[in-house]
Amino acid sequence: MNTAIDYIGAMLIGGIVLLSLLAATQFQSGQQARSTLETISQDHLNYFYEMFNFDITKAGYNVSSDPAILEADSNAITFLADLEDDGIVDTVRYYVGTIDDYSWTDNPDDFPVYRQVNSEDPVSWGTGITVFRLHYYDGDGVETSTLADIKGIGLEILTQSPQAYEGDYGGAYASVTFYPMNLNL
Repeated sequence: MNTAIDYIGAMLIGGIVLLSLLAATQFQSGQQARSTLETISQDHLNYFYEMFNFDITKAGYNVSSDPAILEADSNAITFLADLEDDGIVDTVRYYVGTIDDYSWTDNPDDFPVYRQVNSEDPVSWGTGITVFRLHYYDGDGVETSTLADIKGIGLEILTQSPQAYEGDYGGAYASVTFYPMNLNL
């Protein structure tokens, strides 16, 4: 009789240990999935930032007309710049698409930001963007909507993963202000 009780006790203890291991493994798996979502979001943010930074810092470069900023909206900007330093002034436009443009993702809030140079077809840049706001500042750092007074361009951006894990899309946020040298002459 004692042997049967010992076996039952051992099985209960073994079951509890096994359930604890399974719970720990599941928790670790969930943490790893969330970490992956955060990494994906950060990668998307970095990719977009690098491209936007490359273009926006050239705003006004080799441009003789004033203003170099042609459109300044909270979700769109158009500016002139010699992007390739070849003496040819390019017209560069960034603008927000719609949520419907990214209906292929699981994330209901993400949308593309398009980049168009001259009359080329617009190209969708940035996956998983859920917030994209532009702000414009004069030489004193005060917000302005007067094109000729714009000396700084502020960018707020939030990226999330296109797919979720247990309803969580992760996220990476940045807020940065650019002061293109050629706008401050």
